[in-house]
Amino acid sequence: MTAVPQKDHRFKAADCLPAFFTLVVGAMFGGSMIFLTPPFNVPEEGQHFYRSYHCSQGKVYASRNGDLVGDELPASLEEAIEATLAHPRSEYELRISAENLKKVLLVPLDPPRRKFLGFPVTARYSPVPYLPAAAAIWAGRCAGRTALEELYLGRAGTLVAYLLLVVAAVWLMPIQKWTLTLVALMPMSVFLAASITADALSIALSLLAIAMILRLVLLRAESAGRGSMWRLGAILLLVALAKPGYVLIALLFLLVPKDKFSDRRRCWRARAWLVGLPLAANIAWVLSVRGLCVPLRPCVDMQAQACWMLAHPWTYLKTLEMIINDPYLHAMVIATLGWGTLFLAPAIYGIYWTGLLATAVFDGGQDDVRLPIWTRMVSVEVYFLVLAVIATLTYLAWHAVGERMIHGIQPRYFVPVLPLLLLPLRGSARVASSRFSRWLVPALAIVVVMIGVGATWQAVIARHYWH
Repeated sequence: MTAVPQKDHRFKAADCLPAFFTLVVGAMFGGSMIFLTPPFNVPEEGQHFYRSYHCSQGKVYASRNGDLVGDELPASLEEAIEATLAHPRSEYELRISAENLKKVLLVPLDPPRRKFLGFPVTARYSPVPYLPAAAAIWAGRCAGRTALEELYLGRAGTLVAYLLLVVAAVWLMPIQKWTLTLVALMPMSVFLAASITADALSIALSLLAIAMILRLVLLRAESAGRGSMWRLGAILLLVALAKPGYVLIALLFLLVPKDKFSDRRRCWRARAWLVGLPLAANIAWVLSVRGLCVPLRPCVDMQAQACWMLAHPWTYLKTLEMIINDPYLHAMVIATLGWGTLFLAPAIYGIYWTGLLATAVFDGGQDDVRLPIWTRMVSVEVYFLVLAVIATLTYLAWHAVGERMIHGIQPRYFVPVLPLLLLPLRGSARVASSRFSRWLVPALAIVVVMIGVGATWQAVIARHYWH
């Protein structure tokens, strides 16, 4: 019987530790944020809650009632939102006192008492990012839970799905496992994962798609078999239906070497299906909800805006470049909590970015994994292309014709593709797999994550509970 070399055991342990750490700390951190984050103190969580409940009834599309887009839902859902507000909505800071929370928790759901509730923003999204929350809400409805309890159940369902997906992503990532762990456990990421929002599943599915594709690109032993192609295709379809823009992550599949396929015809067929099908699904969904796309602001005219962009391409490209290269948005990707009004101590952003950059350089995996210059270049190009598409969709849906500034781009939009920006920083295979790196990277990542957890708890408790 042949003995397995000790070195292989070390590498296997090194592969397991990031995924195990992500699961344990993610469950602890995320579980606490489910309850520490006040109800509806997440951007548009009320509308996401309505959409999740809508999906829990087995419905796919919303309906229109004049200029209002939504559906007939229990009136207690709206009452739960209104009862938790201690300040006007215009302040974008939805707080709740302990007394109000106790009262609202006792308000029954009463499903037969219904009212048409609007959710025009979230009606545009497919049910995919809401399925975990919808399943938990359905279970809570069957168990007779109250309206606010349904919110917490929906948050828990989202967190469980997020953790399962990001743990799989960290496990499959061929290099920079600890870097991906830092991204998955960022205060911003966990804050969203512990709420009802489309962003949580968009982040998790995107990270998993990136890990699966890079595994095919970088690992010689990883074959492009039929099973792996089906699994990757399913994940890319879910990414395409989770949130517009991130479907372009599928372009990374073009980096998979041709020698991974049995012949050139099979290679091009796989590329056509795995890039074209998600894009087609994304376009098909957008076209299917055209009738539900009411103007989100009185000044919005998407058709006129598109015509203006075509007539003034250089003016728009300058505006686009300014927003996607904004250093503030990149810095704040670590943590912009609440309704974009809750921040951590300034030093935390520097510490976390230092951890991301250091692990990106030194977290290299095994010494036989090379990162070609072409892969580095394409990853950055896809990163900025995704952001450009998201900014353009925002410009079309939220802005008056010809506005010279794109507003509403949130740091959280950068999270799903952040690993693509960090990938090119990876050092040489020899340096990234050295003994120094194998000790430095885990220690640094664990310390940085725990600092982020502590800083988030301190900021949230100080804002909402030390009054």
